[in-house]
Amino acid sequence: MKKAVDIAKAILVLIIGGISCYYFYLFLGPFGLLCFFSGISLLLLGLGNYWELTLKRPALSGKPLVSIIIPAYRSETYIADTIKSAKRIRWPEKEILVVNDSQDRTPKICEELGVRCIQNRERLGKAKALNLAAKHAKGDILLFVDSDTVLEPDCLEKTVPWFSKPDVGAVALKFVVKNKNHSILTRLSALEANLHNNLFKAEMLFGSLISFRGCGVAIRKSAFDSVGGWPEHLLEDAAMGAELRKAGYRIIYEPEAIARTAEPENLKLFIRQRIRWGKGAFLAFLRSVGFYLKSPQFALQFLPLIFSFFTLTGLFLWQIFWLAPILFLWFTTLSIKEVLLLFSFFLLPHIYNFIFSLFPALTSHTAILSLSEGKKEVLFLLPYLFIFLPFTNFIYLKGILQGIRDRKKEGIDFSVW
Repeated sequence: MKKAVDIAKAILVLIIGGISCYYFYLFLGPFGLLCFFSGISLLLLGLGNYWELTLKRPALSGKPLVSIIIPAYRSETYIADTIKSAKRIRWPEKEILVVNDSQDRTPKICEELGVRCIQNRERLGKAKALNLAAKHAKGDILLFVDSDTVLEPDCLEKTVPWFSKPDVGAVALKFVVKNKNHSILTRLSALEANLHNNLFKAEMLFGSLISFRGCGVAIRKSAFDSVGGWPEHLLEDAAMGAELRKAGYRIIYEPEAIARTAEPENLKLFIRQRIRWGKGAFLAFLRSVGFYLKSPQFALQFLPLIFSFFTLTGLFLWQIFWLAPILFLWFTTLSIKEVLLLFSFFLLPHIYNFIFSLFPALTSHTAILSLSEGKKEVLFLLPYLFIFLPFTNFIYLKGILQGIRDRKKEGIDFSVW
């Protein structure tokens, strides 16, 4: 019975929301739509910056032991920089643990740098490896850092005070692209990072994030244990964010704690990463669909897509209303081909006009949210908007389709890593 009621509610929301958005689009027109989305993005940017400017961090009460956990997989060429940055962190009570999921020189590098390394006999995957390391950790706070990420010396001074609030389960560090000058691809990835960081700030207006980037995040040990550790999932950071929120913990975004991470430097690795992210995001959504649909932060991230979906739904419903007599004729004189032809004649021009009205509006929305630090980034804005984002979304779509295909499979397919 409850399922039937939920389905009825969803259909009602779809009908009311769809027709409302369609009328909203008709009222605004193409130029109005552009102004609307530009205004929304400026509002989000302004509110996010206001949140950052008025941010009041709690006072530091004591200096608990922090365990810095670094998962490694074929990381021998760059993990030394990560370990050195962890050792430079200004914090008296800390330990550094590396968990190595491959057979390379990482244990030797750890030995040379005086850091403990847990060597796995076989590949466990990132989530299992992190959970294994967490069992060996002694700290009250666990700072998880990717092996290609460099931390700023003051990152713990910025993140640890938040844990004086008992409802805070995790603190996400601000991630920036450390290799952005390597190629045009990494430059464009840096613009995308700006977009995510600005959305994180806007999400904090609701008191918490719902997900985070796993390259740098501090988690309270008791909260970590209460949700069973990292979910063994293709996109474990998104899944962990949902689990912490469902358990009642807040996730804080700390814009002054910097984690400098590396993005793929060639197209092959980039495509592989984004397919994995698309597939993982879809599976994470299926895992906690009720939670996401009730979260305003989720709607905030996908506002343009939600508006587009509702508007097209409303357009379709409105056309059905007007073409109802034709549907009636179908039962008497018209063939199904003739009915579809009439639908196409009336419906397709509206869809065409809407899509081409929406495109500049979405472009403006994305551009404003991606240019947080401006300057040289402006030069890369056109390829970012018209090449990088469409291409990236196409790759995400491929990952989502793989997720739909593999949604019932058990375990993680390491071939996508």
